[in-house]
Amino acid sequence: MNYQIRSSQITHERIEGELILISMDSGKYYSATGSAADIFFLIEHKVPTSKFEQILDKGITGFIKEDVEAFVSHILSENLIEDCSQPNLNEVKLPSDYLRNKWVSPNLIEFSDLQDLILVDPVHDASLQGWPVERP
Repeated sequence: MNYQIRSSQITHERIEGELILISMDSGKYYSATGSAADIFFLIEHKVPTSKFEQILDKGITGFIKEDVEAFVSHILSENLIEDCSQPNLNEVKLPSDYLRNKWVSPNLIEFSDLQDLILVDPVHDASLQGWPVERP
């Protein structure tokens, strides 16, 4: 399969090996580090999933292909990624922003504490007093 990040509804930034994603649909935000951030990196660059193992397994002990498949299935169910019709067939190298030596199962940490603020529309939801006072 080929996937891409749902750029129309997901905003993301990778900083020193950690990826932060914000879903404008749900108002949730997510943190992905290590192998999870690397998987998102491959998806962001539209690398076909058939090449994930070849890229992720380089120099890593204990790589587990099923972990990757389960993680991709999870982020698909969270609507963070979508099918991609035009995969990138060029060689892609992972960023060197953290040390990789032992496989750690990918994990996505979900936060919903700011959901109301992320989902609010400051232009249309503001009261007559103006932002940040919401319309009743």
